[in-house]
Amino acid sequence: MPFAEHIAREGLVTPFLCQTRADLMTEENVDALRRAGCAEAWLGVESGSQAILDAMDKGITLDQVQGAVARLRAANIRIGFFLQSATR
Repeated sequence: MPFAEHIAREGLVTPFLCQTRADLMTEENVDALRRAGCAEAWLGVESGSQAILDAMDKGITLDQVQGAVARLRAANIRIGFFLQSATR
């Protein structure tokens, strides 16, 4: 929040992208990103399977991912995902 406030106060808003976690994308944090000029946020989701996320000790839930996506979309921030795949 201090970063967003500083950027806005100084008139330094410029589009940027960031890498973050779904569990950090609260209403307050998404609003701060929007005010600071965030155009795109990449989330380290890793998998669409809760069982795999749990096995990885990722510490996030699919509900958190869905909530983060909804909040970022509502703020007109593009979303990217880091996903892992496994081969045998």
